Amino acid sequence: MKKKILITGANGFVGYHLLKAALREGFEVFAGIREGSDFAHLKNLDVQYSYLKYSDTNSLKKDFENKKYDYIIHAAGITKAANYETYERINADYTWNIAKAAETINPKKIIFISSLAALGPAKYDENEGLQENRNPKPVTNYGKSKLVAEQHIKKSSDLNWMIIRPTAVYGPREKDLLLIIKMINKGIEVYLGKNKQILSFIYVEDLADVAIKACLSEKVRECYNISDGHQYDTQKLSEIVSKELKKKTFKITIPISIIRVLANVMEEFSRGKPSILNKDKVRELIAENWHCSIEKAQQELGFEPQSNLEKGMKNTIEWYKNNKWI
Repeated sequence: MKKKILITGANGFVGYHLLKAALREGFEVFAGIREGSDFAHLKNLDVQYSYLKYSDTNSLKKDFENKKYDYIIHAAGITKAANYETYERINADYTWNIAKAAETINPKKIIFISSLAALGPAKYDENEGLQENRNPKPVTNYGKSKLVAEQHIKKSSDLNWMIIRPTAVYGPREKDLLLIIKMINKGIEVYLGKNKQILSFIYVEDLADVAIKACLSEKVRECYNISDGHQYDTQKLSEIVSKELKKKTFKITIPISIIRVLANVMEEFSRGKPSILNKDKVRELIAENWHCSIEKAQQELGFEPQSNLEKGMKNTIEWYKNNKWI
């Protein structure tokens, strides 16, 4: 008999790829989605649907007790919000509700997809990379809400939880790096200030694969930082993208002071809605070092990323072109 797995946020960017990875592994897959959400792109996948009301613990309990999932991957959440209260409600409070509901069925494993933002960045000269046991110092409201969510998960004495902290995730269907790719496709490279930065990335299929490995691992109650294991900078990112697009570009450097002013203006005129650029995003963009160590995941989960940024970006841009996103 196939093991049942619930994936929350299934119609989102990461959730979609988690569904595909779970199907490849032979699970009976349940796509957790909200009533009224758009999931037309899931129609060709052999999955069942669970309509979840994340704000209602009793409703979640009924669904969980009825379907008795063996595994849960909680990937639902938001990466943009107008204020911290919204981040906390959706990323942290809803995670608490999922955990409390899961206690009623005691699944074999519950995997929480957190973020490296929950730890916060390192200093530029910290060469060893962010470690799992680092004292968390998130610099964004998003990161703070993910840290609170982690704390909620850890409070559950009955659950076999695991926490995955991916760095910047990219791949088919991702929309944040798409903005950079579109600009380079128009022949423009934009740099924020002249400060040095170390970046890290993870191709979405590699993230999905390690989440499934975490489900099947004998390890419990552990946290894992996830990237492709390499270090990059903004120049290398632009170089890889422009090479794949076969574009010559004009480079523009915008002072951080101007970026801050733009962020303030865009927040002011967003009228309570998330803006593309805001003070929270600026803090993330100017952070010095997002390199993380993946040694723990390699040793304990057998994690071996299959795509560096060059390979992953090639696949991503090809998908964007084929689907007319660029």
